[in-house]
Amino acid sequence: MTARRSWRFLLAVLLAAAGLGASPAGHGAADGREAVLSKPWGERSHAIELRQLGSPPEIDLLGAEARRGLYFGLRADERVKRARLELSYSYSRALLETLSHLNVLLNGEVVDTIALTRREQGGTLRHTTELPTALLRAHNQLDIQLVAHYTLGCEDPLHPDLWARIDQGSRLLLDVDPVALPNELALLPAPFFDARDMRRLDLPIVLSAVNDDSLQAAGVVASWFGALADYRGVRFSAHAGQLPQHGHAVLILGGNETPPGLAPAKIDGPTVSIMANPNDPMGKLLVIAGRNGAEVRTAAAGLVLGSESLAGPSALLTQVERRPRKPYDAPNWVPVDRPLRLGELLPPRQLTADGRDPWPIHFRLRVPPDLSAWGVDHVPLNLTFHYANHQVPAGSRLDILLNGRLIKHYGLDAPKKSVIEKLHAPGTGVVRDEIKVPLYAVSPDSSLQFKFRYLPPAERACSGNYVDTRRSAIDPDSTLDLTGLTHHLAMPDLGVFNSAGFPFSRMADLSESMVLLPPKAGESVVAAYLNVLGAIGEATAYPAVGVTVTSRPEPEMLKDKDVLIIGGGSAAPMLDAWSRHMPVATARPLDPDTPLWTVGGVLDRLSRLLGFDQKAVQPAPDSGATLIAGFESPVTRGRSVVVMNGASDAGLLRAASLIAENSPAAVKIQGSIVMLDGDRFEPLSEEKTYYVGDLGPFASMQWFFARHPLMLVFIYMLGALLVGTLFYVGLRARAERRLRGTD
Repeated sequence: MTARRSWRFLLAVLLAAAGLGASPAGHGAADGREAVLSKPWGERSHAIELRQLGSPPEIDLLGAEARRGLYFGLRADERVKRARLELSYSYSRALLETLSHLNVLLNGEVVDTIALTRREQGGTLRHTTELPTALLRAHNQLDIQLVAHYTLGCEDPLHPDLWARIDQGSRLLLDVDPVALPNELALLPAPFFDARDMRRLDLPIVLSAVNDDSLQAAGVVASWFGALADYRGVRFSAHAGQLPQHGHAVLILGGNETPPGLAPAKIDGPTVSIMANPNDPMGKLLVIAGRNGAEVRTAAAGLVLGSESLAGPSALLTQVERRPRKPYDAPNWVPVDRPLRLGELLPPRQLTADGRDPWPIHFRLRVPPDLSAWGVDHVPLNLTFHYANHQVPAGSRLDILLNGRLIKHYGLDAPKKSVIEKLHAPGTGVVRDEIKVPLYAVSPDSSLQFKFRYLPPAERACSGNYVDTRRSAIDPDSTLDLTGLTHHLAMPDLGVFNSAGFPFSRMADLSESMVLLPPKAGESVVAAYLNVLGAIGEATAYPAVGVTVTSRPEPEMLKDKDVLIIGGGSAAPMLDAWSRHMPVATARPLDPDTPLWTVGGVLDRLSRLLGFDQKAVQPAPDSGATLIAGFESPVTRGRSVVVMNGASDAGLLRAASLIAENSPAAVKIQGSIVMLDGDRFEPLSEEKTYYVGDLGPFASMQWFFARHPLMLVFIYMLGALLVGTLFYVGLRARAERRLRGTD
């Protein structure tokens, strides 16, 4: 390679690493930098709803001048040919059409003005704005501004007739061409995952051979991408030896197996590399390879634990350092061994709120699902906040909400000598207080919101323009303290499996978890497994480098393990033996023609347990219903088993996908057994049969007697009887000695 070609290659790598993939005209992600563009190959379009960009379902613009902003990014491997904003909106009929309009701003530049004409009737209107691609950058700010007037004379700038609403049907439309990025590991996780893309992550994973080692490596990679995708959700598809026709994919390559269309490559050890997809020159393959199964697993672990240090088109990973994890130390979870600074959850710019009625400052709190509220009513939130305290109108306040429920509010207009005034120095606008957060209201995936609201000042009409310069903020040194809480949870609880991957996520690396798959798992079953691992990775923000996957389980392998069974298969005999531990087990024998672990078999036991007619409950064998059930492991007390099985592999994949995509339908996953029929989950049992965690000796004794008060009464009576007997024996002996002395 000549020096000139080397320089060009280095420049391409640096530009791609910076996330720049635009043409000299500025179409795409940035600032006129050079990039290699593909030839057009048909229309590729993205439709992004505004709610995917972090907005509420409806955006309200209030007052004579109001603005709301949204962020969106552009992928490094795409060039935008055309961008449009499709607005669905409504507004007050009292507005003056000659003076009222909506402005659309892109990165601070006004790109469109929408006149708000007078209408006799309300309703929703639609308008499409062309966004100039020359203004687009890698990171973009889209603002919608309302300029509104209702009279030609003196007017109140905050009059209730001054409003417009951007409805939930609004969306951003992007027509793009793919951009060829270099085969460079330093770009990871791009282009397979791009943090600027706010949409769900869809990624194919190809296995050259479906065996335990390849499946384990694929699960590790899926959990890593799930952690990266975070709130976006994931959808993995599995392919046995067949590369996708378009786009990017992950390839798990072991030994001498090479998918069709890919030239055989020499493998010298655990290797991670990037190469072009032979079916699509613009697509990339992330290849995890090894000469044997152990090396494939090592390569996968090296990728997810050290991707930041990889560079070049290929890397040989001879040594991978895995640090041991502790229970409940998932990066996404609120720590229980130290107070959490709220500044750890959000960057400083997201801790501030501008204006009199800003959007709430929102914190997502992922807490260990098995935290016990026994003997503890509240946890302390040591809060410090700043607010604009100059001429605060009466009624202004800060509301603090946990999962939409008000737990505390502060009146920002509090008079002198009030409680709030004593908490801060005069004129500083700083408040410090300890808030008692009710522990019973804390869920495994909680939402903590701080909503500042300043009411309009009185007598504003004809008093000049109202300039809204208020700024409020939550201090990053505010802390939430969960230290000292114990872990204790009634199980099985599929709700915490869905929301937090618990109990498997108790160890963030899943080092105490075992996954059982059928020996000849089809692509749908493998995809279901990958989606579940991706969902657990999203809950913990850590890859499952410690998980064990097998299709040939032995009872001793399951000791001290939480077990996830997907698809039954070779686990069917084991499940038959474990049937009495299942949440719907019954001593009455089943029909010999009905297998114990099928949809029909479980529902048959459930119907008999409840006394229902079997035919009224049991679905048809080909109905596609899928079951998820949990119960205590018969091998190790206090360990859990979760089984996902269905009448069809497609139904099993659908259930796993709804969990991985953060679908609203998955909220119904509760209790000890649920059924998926179509796209709807139905809980079938709320039975709790065992507990995980430990309250400690004294609290355990209190908890036991609280659940068994008659036992406590019995012990009191027994104690009273014992004390009475001792008194009786002692007094009688004393009386006998006195009588002998008298004689």
